[in-house]
Amino acid sequence: MPVLFERDRDLGLLIDRVTGLADHAEGGVVIIEAPPGVGKTQLLATAIELAQARSVRVLTAHGVELEHELAFGGVRQLCAPTLARLDPVAVRDVLRGPAAGAGPILGISDVPVPAGAEPLFALTAMVSNLAARGPVAIAVDDLQWLDEASARFLAYLARRLDGLPVLIVSATRPLDPPLPELATAWPPGTVFIRPEPLSANGVGRLLETVLGTPIGDDVVTACGRVTGGNPFLVTEIGRELAALPATGRAERVEEIAPAAVGAAVL
Repeated sequence: MPVLFERDRDLGLLIDRVTGLADHAEGGVVIIEAPPGVGKTQLLATAIELAQARSVRVLTAHGVELEHELAFGGVRQLCAPTLARLDPVAVRDVLRGPAAGAGPILGISDVPVPAGAEPLFALTAMVSNLAARGPVAIAVDDLQWLDEASARFLAYLARRLDGLPVLIVSATRPLDPPLPELATAWPPGTVFIRPEPLSANGVGRLLETVLGTPIGDDVVTACGRVTGGNPFLVTEIGRELAALPATGRAERVEEIAPAAVGAAVL
């Protein structure tokens, strides 16, 4: 499980929702929203590990900026690997009834498709059939880059989770402006997790983890000042500091920060 500092409250919310799904078949939506580098992906990865440890079926997708125009690309990431692991009888069961309309979207051509099948309704029916076989967690990273058709499906599904053991957990940068499909998508009861920047104590603990040695308060202060407590930036600067002598590190932080951060971003 990833090392996370000062995220006890955030982890507690994730544990509560995953436990509710695994033990009580309680579905819902969790949105992890924060700027780049604050730890959204680590929190999402932790949620996935928690779900898998409780024998919850996990469907994963990752929004990719270059694939934004690929209709239902995110849906294929979520569903195709899971269906590929099922035997043919189970696949037919998951795609039975209205869910048969999801077949063409997922590249499955040997399931008869009802006339006039509506994609979002069909995909929702497929998830419902899958959830009938056990709780399902849908984990989406970089939601802000998900293709519009897949984002529309998540919005549609999120409003239809009553009674379904399905938990949607998504990590996203703040959407400004929001995707039209997601502007009013999330239902009442949605849990929003917004990780905060690290405190000075958190910056120091993370630096010591990266460097493997105790670190002076002057270095912690300088690093906190130039990074704003962003864990990703603290980590990158820590890696640069590791190659420098222990003395004089504080004075070098502002010098190495642009190069370290720029290289990491590239």
